[in-house]
Amino acid sequence: MENDGMNQTPTKSDILAASSEGGLLAYLFEHPEKYTLGQDMKFLETIAELVESGERTLFEDKDKAYLNEMEHQHFFSGMWLLCELIPLLKVGHRDMMELVSTLVHLGGEDGAAGQPNEAFRTWCSNDLDRVEAVLNDVRAGDSLAIDHLSFALQAGENSSDALAFLRDSQEPKVQMGTAAALGRMELDTETAIVAVRALSEIVVGDKNDRVRHNALLSCFAILKKHPTLTREDARRALDAAFEDTSAEMLHILATLIWIHGKSLSEEEVQSILAALQSVDPDNLGTLQQLDHATMGLVREGHFDALSACIAELIRKAKGKIGFESFPSFRQEFVNGDNRRFSQLAITWLLEGNLHLCSNLFRQCEAVLDQPRTLDLEPEDIPTDPEDQIFVCRKAVGFLFSAPITAASLLVTTLRHGDDRIIEEVLDLLFDPLLLSFSGKLRNYLEDVVKQNSDSVSEHIQEVLSRKQRILDNLAGTETLVELHPSEKHRQIERVRSSQLMAQAMKEAMKKSVLHELIPKQYLLYGTKVSSYVEDLGGGMRRVDTDMQSHSVEIEYPGLDILDPEGLQMMLLHFRLEKRQKQ
Repeated sequence: MENDGMNQTPTKSDILAASSEGGLLAYLFEHPEKYTLGQDMKFLETIAELVESGERTLFEDKDKAYLNEMEHQHFFSGMWLLCELIPLLKVGHRDMMELVSTLVHLGGEDGAAGQPNEAFRTWCSNDLDRVEAVLNDVRAGDSLAIDHLSFALQAGENSSDALAFLRDSQEPKVQMGTAAALGRMELDTETAIVAVRALSEIVVGDKNDRVRHNALLSCFAILKKHPTLTREDARRALDAAFEDTSAEMLHILATLIWIHGKSLSEEEVQSILAALQSVDPDNLGTLQQLDHATMGLVREGHFDALSACIAELIRKAKGKIGFESFPSFRQEFVNGDNRRFSQLAITWLLEGNLHLCSNLFRQCEAVLDQPRTLDLEPEDIPTDPEDQIFVCRKAVGFLFSAPITAASLLVTTLRHGDDRIIEEVLDLLFDPLLLSFSGKLRNYLEDVVKQNSDSVSEHIQEVLSRKQRILDNLAGTETLVELHPSEKHRQIERVRSSQLMAQAMKEAMKKSVLHELIPKQYLLYGTKVSSYVEDLGGGMRRVDTDMQSHSVEIEYPGLDILDPEGLQMMLLHFRLEKRQKQ
């Protein structure tokens, strides 16, 4: 069985001997790793010959029992091989449908569970008489054939049969299978027009929701392949879908905009996104489908409509969901165009919605290692001075822990806002921002002063000078013994902290799935770490790795130490304050 270290293809006698006790199916599932990597077609052809001759079978009771008792992971590794074999088999269509149905059932919700259906479609396309046999069983009302109707129709590429089933059958599963097949077929223009109209009529008039859902998706799947077709019938279907506000239809609309978003018109996209604003925040699957559509919609220029939809969902959810429920959108929003981020930020701060602004803060907080400054133009600033100071207070309230982001908005307001609010904005810049943060925020403001020589820079310099005078007056207070804890108290705190960290480390190791799988090294203070690895000659070789220093800088807000209650009351007031003109 071996030659130069490589597996030889087993002969027919080898396979007969190896499968004599457990059966051919058990043999296939127990040996997939030997043949799948090389995609050994000769091995598969030998198996197919054994089945055709009747010397071995895949369809006995012991085969079915073996499948039902198989472990999940083992099942999928062997199913891949079996799906490669299926198109080569020459067996009756009912035996094949039963095998495929069993495989799909055992696959459950796994994404790979659809592979047997694709293998069945290929098997049918290899002999169109098999397609006709399945269709005849469907006409006779056979449930097993109905389950495989869609794949048989796709294999036969017979649109006339598909349209006849769609028109004449009253069985929902037949209509669903036919609709799915039409959406996947390559239709000519004339047939595509007829199919779109027929599917649209089902969406408008059928009473079965699942049939309507399948028809709607297939209708737009056809239009995606025929972009020049009139969309009047599809628009009627879409309008009928909007009248159905059920969770199931909203999920289908989210799927539609994900799969076919690139081929939808701007009006269709906006209408669908408007309808999706009604999604229940508990329906996380629908929210996920909407998020999957992000990249396609952004490329097609629909970011504004998408952000409006997601913002409305966050408003209505009242804290149940946030941008973390839309990871793709969050990635595009936070790490994409900073100008776009800045415009949305000031729009939401002006609105003052608690949940939107809280989510905005979390996005700024996530990039505190690289402080974000808002990229705002004069036209982005509200024209009314009351609105200008309102936005500034909201920025301080919600973005206090991202002080450079908040300060960038205040600086822009100083530069382009109304002269009557300058003193109020400067007071916000000083208290609570500069009184709390003396590190990166102070450096940022000093850079602003250096880069500009206007009246705004002079005002900012005055604020910096006020801060410096306070620091000068505090000089020497660090030497006051009364302000220092005793050495005894310090040692108690060190011991307590060390015990907490040790316990946390132990708990983390217990929960880690990798802890027992990866080698562990214990690093001591030094400049390099050494380890030994086995080289190609079988000896041990020492490997030295230079160690580099790293650090994390965190600035704790000063006012949270000196006046925590006053600071929190101020920030809470800014966050909850209502806009007077609302």
